[in-house]
Amino acid sequence: MKKETNKKYAFSLAEALITLLIVCIITLASIPVLTKKKRKMSDAPHGQWTCEYNEAGKHISYSQDAPTPVEGDYCEFVPPARATNFTIQAVGGGGGGGAGYSELKLDTFYPGDNRTVEFLANNIYEILLIGGGGGGGGGNDERGGTRGYGGGSGASVYFKLIPEYNISYAIKVGTAGGGGGGDDGKHSAASGGDGGTTSFGNIVFAGGGSGGEGVQYDRGPRPCLYNAPPISSLRCTPKHCNEGKINCEWGPDGICYRNTRNGCGGKYQFLDPAGSFKMEGLDYRNGKNSNQQVLYTQSNYMALLVTNLLRATYSFPKESAGDAYNNTAIQQNYAGAGGYGGQGKNGAGVGGYGGYAAVKADILTAGSAGRPSEMVIFPVVTIDEKVVKVTLGKGGKGGKNIFTEYSHTLTEPTAGTATTVGNIITIPGGQAGENRKLYPSSKTASYIAGEDGAISGLDSDLGPSYGGRRQKGSSATTSNAEPALVPGGGGGGGGAKRSTDYGSTAYSDVFSGDGADGGNGKVIIKW
Repeated sequence: MKKETNKKYAFSLAEALITLLIVCIITLASIPVLTKKKRKMSDAPHGQWTCEYNEAGKHISYSQDAPTPVEGDYCEFVPPARATNFTIQAVGGGGGGGAGYSELKLDTFYPGDNRTVEFLANNIYEILLIGGGGGGGGGNDERGGTRGYGGGSGASVYFKLIPEYNISYAIKVGTAGGGGGGDDGKHSAASGGDGGTTSFGNIVFAGGGSGGEGVQYDRGPRPCLYNAPPISSLRCTPKHCNEGKINCEWGPDGICYRNTRNGCGGKYQFLDPAGSFKMEGLDYRNGKNSNQQVLYTQSNYMALLVTNLLRATYSFPKESAGDAYNNTAIQQNYAGAGGYGGQGKNGAGVGGYGGYAAVKADILTAGSAGRPSEMVIFPVVTIDEKVVKVTLGKGGKGGKNIFTEYSHTLTEPTAGTATTVGNIITIPGGQAGENRKLYPSSKTASYIAGEDGAISGLDSDLGPSYGGRRQKGSSATTSNAEPALVPGGGGGGGGAKRSTDYGSTAYSDVFSGDGADGGNGKVIIKW
């Protein structure tokens, strides 16, 4: 008889561990799928609210739940109940673009003027300098009447300057030499004063004429290079001779003398030790020495070289002939003339005529673009404000060309203003561009395009902004510029075209492009 056993069957320990391992692997593999589905559900936006400007310049707001725009001076965002995890996308106003500038312009300088002028790279400038005339010497009645010596006339210089980079030069215009007086009672007569030198940046000089001698009795004419035994009162310092002073010259004996008889004509001088000053088309005339009885109508010795520099050429659209002094002194050929000597009977010498300078500029520049507002993406878990007031920034104004009958000026571009979203965040506007910031690449260029306005990053599918006289890279026919379409984008800079129509009504504002206005601000809130 067999003995019965209580035997049961089950998994071994090894089999149980293998099964547990398989379950763990399946569980671990399923976690990313479950997590991904949960994250998508929690991160999915439930709504979107937008605030922007309409064409009338008013704030409008709308959302998916309320698509009809609400118009006002600002927008009001009411956070939905129990909504969390907001994302604010916002830009301020973009900066306005600078204007381009093309002009034929004449600046005139009269005796005693001392001004600094800016010269722009690769632009063409014509420059005329005339030194002041010397005054005539006085006479008196001794020995039946004496005649003083006339003053010398000033030198004149003409040249073109096309700078390779922006630079400024001072222009100083010489004054006239005064006439010398005569005094019979003291048997004396004074010499005329020297005319002043007209200078350009202390590099180019049109010397003034020296004054004529006042005499007490008749004398014959004497040479300007005074060749006489050394007399201490007639000497100049060597420094004066080395600097080319008009009334001081080296004598044949190696001593520096002052002319004391005829007024000597002014001299052209050029001082450029570094050799960096480049002139084109140089033409000059030294002034003429006087004689004893020279009259002012005879003493303009080729002081005027280029007649088209002597009239203002504001040509947009009407030409100006310049002011009365310019017409009288210049057109009648008196600038830089020396005065004549006194003619006895206590006759005082007549003063010379002052110098003159003119700068005619053929300017071609373009404006730089305004800077865009930086786009901000700002996450917020909760919004505590029940009503969030949103004020959008305005795009800055582009620089504009302002033409009157006789002048051409520019308005400055302005920066964009800031966008504010309640007390949560403020987004600053973009900086303005600059007028006349860009210059032609060469002196022969006839057209220059303004800089393209940059986009802000919001609604980036829209293109950049272009200033006047440039539309999508091509020359336009008018100076007008369309505002930037991209919210927060910078306005494009205006371009310009060089004109060859001197004094013509065809030279008008179409050759100078305005800068474009910057794009307005915009706010998008998602949750």
